[in-house]
Amino acid sequence: DDAYLWWDCTNEISSLITEEHEASTHMGRRQPIAPRYNLIKSMIPIFIPLDMARMMFNIGKGVNFVRKCLGDRTWDLMDQLLLLDNKNEISEHKDVVSKEAIGFIYGSVEILQKTLIQCQKIVHSHIVTMLLERHSLQQHILLMKKCLLLSQGDFVQTVIESLDANMATSGVDDDLDDAMSGGASLTLPPRYALQILVDNALHNTNYFKSLSDSFLSRIVVVIASITTSNNYGNSSEDREKRGSFNWDDFSLDYTVDAPLTSVIHPVAQSKYQLMFRLIWRCKHIEYILSKTWRSAVTVHRTVLKMSREEEEQQQGWSSTAGHSARMVLRRTAMTRQKAMHFLSNFLSYLSYEVLETSWKELQTNLKNSKTLDDLVRSHDMYM
Repeated sequence: DDAYLWWDCTNEISSLITEEHEASTHMGRRQPIAPRYNLIKSMIPIFIPLDMARMMFNIGKGVNFVRKCLGDRTWDLMDQLLLLDNKNEISEHKDVVSKEAIGFIYGSVEILQKTLIQCQKIVHSHIVTMLLERHSLQQHILLMKKCLLLSQGDFVQTVIESLDANMATSGVDDDLDDAMSGGASLTLPPRYALQILVDNALHNTNYFKSLSDSFLSRIVVVIASITTSNNYGNSSEDREKRGSFNWDDFSLDYTVDAPLTSVIHPVAQSKYQLMFRLIWRCKHIEYILSKTWRSAVTVHRTVLKMSREEEEQQQGWSSTAGHSARMVLRRTAMTRQKAMHFLSNFLSYLSYEVLETSWKELQTNLKNSKTLDDLVRSHDMYM
């Protein structure tokens, strides 16, 4: 019982615990929630039920998570038990506190089980509170939604317009088919210049102005590692060396470190990237269609003006030619309008029916989470 007491309350592993109950394994830095210890069932004492042993094991892992991942080395489960029960004043020397005072009574499984249930609630409640309040988990997820899922409209529009203004196509400017398909090779500034464009967009967006640099500095520009090919069949890595990219090569990422990686794990981050690419392409096509509309308006006015002048002067511009030109422009406008209608409805569906609905469910689930597993499960369901 001494071994269980020190494992659950202080997470200090004596030689007895190491030999009889735990087997140390590697814990990845990117996944602090990954198992660091394994419970050896054959070494569990016969008077300890398996369910209770697992509960003790999980409590000890929770204390280990608080100490190692949350960085809260002053927090002590024994103190919390004493404060909860109001049995004794907290002593500066934990060795003078009797095991019976906090419920670790040899031979009384019922009392021990009640104590373990209290310990479990205390540990999980502390972990959830630390992640949501001190480490601002929900705020980080909200920022990822606004930047990686492109739900902050003014920010997205500013980024696209800035990129378009600072990118020069290698072909002719009016090669709209290549531009819309992403096939036109675009000459971009170096990566740090792209980061400056994004930083300017962040500081020019009302929502982000009130945030500290500790949040905004996590939003970084990356060149997508996908092996898409341009018209010359070169990968994005090859084009980066020449300073030439497609629009689809551009991507945003959000830097997440421990202990946030326990909830926003690498698998979830890869899903953010997949959704970013889909929404980014749709936003880009929407922007290109808007540019073609502005160009078409100019062309249409020019054709009407030339038609009227030629008809008045009777110098070769027949009414039939003018009528044919207007019909072509009308069919082009109708095709563009159909594409805009579909894209607008699709983006509206993604925004309101998918992202916002899921976000409201995530907020509710995070608020009702009792354990770290609940937080991870809520975010995975959101993804």
